[in-house]
Amino acid sequence: MTTSDATFRAKLAKILEMLTSSHDGERLAAVEKANRELARRKLTWTELICAQAPVPEMASAEGRTEPRQPATAEDRDYLDQARQILREPFYGALSTNEQRFILQMATAWDRELSEKQRGYIASLRAKTGRMAKEAA
Repeated sequence: MTTSDATFRAKLAKILEMLTSSHDGERLAAVEKANRELARRKLTWTELICAQAPVPEMASAEGRTEPRQPATAEDRDYLDQARQILREPFYGALSTNEQRFILQMATAWDRELSEKQRGYIASLRAKTGRMAKEAA
């Protein structure tokens, strides 16, 4: 990742933090600002989220850098399922909370998953699969 990419991601992260505001106007302004930043780079949300970017590094408590990735191969499989859900046409039919969960799991999760998280990912994968079968 270049310095420019890192600067862009940091700026976008700061903008997206405004989405947690309790004020509707601030949330709307954050969405509009994020869309402008993507437009300046000629990117879509799908391109940004689904890009095969290198795994970012984080500093450990001892000051070492280590890859941010789940502890187990099983967790990586579940996170791959979350990324697949993002690419499915029925992602938009999920509830806002379901979309938010999948987005977080697919793009920013860096710890071991709980059984509840694994189960939720599996249930959402099944739900989008049923939607696809019903549409066919």
